[in-house]
Amino acid sequence: METKNTTQTSSLSEQNEAKSTYEQIEKDRVQLVSKIEELYQDVVEHKLVLEALENVPSDRRCYRMVGEILVERTVGEIKPALVDHKNKVEQIIAECQKKLDEKNSELTQFVKNAKTAITPADLSSKKPQDSSGSFSDKDKKAEGIMF
Repeated sequence: METKNTTQTSSLSEQNEAKSTYEQIEKDRVQLVSKIEELYQDVVEHKLVLEALENVPSDRRCYRMVGEILVERTVGEIKPALVDHKNKVEQIIAECQKKLDEKNSELTQFVKNAKTAITPADLSSKKPQDSSGSFSDKDKKAEGIMF
């Protein structure tokens, strides 16, 4: 009888450990995706500014936000700094994408090697939709119009 209880306890312990490892890897993946999206938005903004400055004379004054400080410079001084910063951000995106690919393969390998069956549905804390595709009454109350 004791061996049965210890086997169940160790099985539960292994399951909990596997679940926490899976959740940590998934958390890391979500953070990387969020960071990549944020950096990508920065690159898009830099491209828009560079396009806007394309036909502007290089001696014209412009302002650039550096941290929380507004700096006055000429377009000729700002353009190279913007291009350089955009290129650095693109390099960081590539590094983050590489880390994300590593996390994806780590997750795939972990799920393959896990002794217990782990599925994302088991780990999800979100309420699933019912078969009709509608949300619960609580979710319906949270609906609203955004302006």
